[in-house]
Amino acid sequence: MNVRRMSDLLIYMVQSGVSLMAFYLVYFLFLRKETFFSTSRYYLMLSAIVSFLIPLIKIPVFSGSTSGMLTFMLETITISASPESTSWWQGIFSLINLYYLGFILVMARLIFRLIQLASIIIPAEKSNNGLVTFVFTDQIKQPFSFFNYIVINKETYDSKHREEIIAHELIHIHQRHSLDILILEILTAIQWFNPIIWIMRSSLRGVHEYLADNGVIKLGYSLKDYHHAILSQNFGYPILDITHNFNSSKLKKRLLMMNKQKSGLMAKLRIFVAIPLVATSCLLISAFIMSCNSPVQEEQAEQLVQPEVEKSKDATPPPPPPPPPPTEEIANEEPFVVVEHMPEFPGGDKERVSFLMKNIKYPETAKAKGTQGTVYISFIVEKNGSITDASVLRGIGDGCDIEALRVINMMPKWNPGMQREKAVRTKFTMPIKFTLGE
Repeated sequence: MNVRRMSDLLIYMVQSGVSLMAFYLVYFLFLRKETFFSTSRYYLMLSAIVSFLIPLIKIPVFSGSTSGMLTFMLETITISASPESTSWWQGIFSLINLYYLGFILVMARLIFRLIQLASIIIPAEKSNNGLVTFVFTDQIKQPFSFFNYIVINKETYDSKHREEIIAHELIHIHQRHSLDILILEILTAIQWFNPIIWIMRSSLRGVHEYLADNGVIKLGYSLKDYHHAILSQNFGYPILDITHNFNSSKLKKRLLMMNKQKSGLMAKLRIFVAIPLVATSCLLISAFIMSCNSPVQEEQAEQLVQPEVEKSKDATPPPPPPPPPPTEEIANEEPFVVVEHMPEFPGGDKERVSFLMKNIKYPETAKAKGTQGTVYISFIVEKNGSITDASVLRGIGDGCDIEALRVINMMPKWNPGMQREKAVRTKFTMPIKFTLGE
């Protein structure tokens, strides 16, 4: 994995981690003590999944062009004259290796738990009633469920609280709580270093128990008898944390929730107001982190909108502009800035970055004079995908402008932009940063 991809992975993890914290804060403040158990379940599951998707949403950054119109600002390409700082990229490499090690260990732990579960279920005596499979074994003390299996020892199965215990586990099965657990276990492996995902995982398990307890009471079982059933199983520890055990460490909270008065409408309204605010905040934070990773300075942005760009005395004049498009009609047609389907470099944006980094060479003159900075190139992707009107919006001279223009003009045909199912001309601005490194 190259340095760029390692850096992208770290940025993605930071963005998804921040989103997780923001979404969980809403649960902690507005849902944790309420009796909206189904809402809590779906909120925790969806917020965990959405947190991993938000960093993948790209928000365009716009900048002014010399003609006074907006142009679509592409991601900055960095061209180094020397290898990047060894200590910097080795530090990232070490972090990435540590991340993958943690991911492998957490996934190995999940696989080990599944193997443990299989070793209990496969050799045990079973009974299937058409809906669920009962697994009778003396290897466990506490009954538990996993997908369509209820694992229970014979002593518990023959006890006077059997009906309440089985009713509890049946609710876990019918509501597919095991699927929630597996999904969150995988997400936990991806964000294993983030304590919020572990807290969210624990909260979801608690909500599952509240749902099952509430379901048993709604079936008409005596609250007092059900309390006794829970207390009768209050010994030992669950051997598998990927299953739903009848008794859990949240015993006190479960008893309190069963006796708590139902939450009112105003509490639910507060939640539905908070959720879109948090989602919007996460998108803005994600965009801010991306902008910090590829900054455009205010001073540079101001210079982009000036009608003329000052060039240094030593700046080599840019090459003559490319030949105009074949027809006068196309030449006079104003290019679009944003269209329904934006133009795309063949193979996608990663291939564009790879092409430019492979072909742009740091000019020897610029190296000798210590010239570095960002060159802003404007160009148009024509209806047939060809590149035209490439020009320097802001340059740094000493051959860097010429080199940037040379490679922009040699780019292969793009997939053209589409507006209302028709190919259209689209204008871009591409920043290319030349740096001498450390």
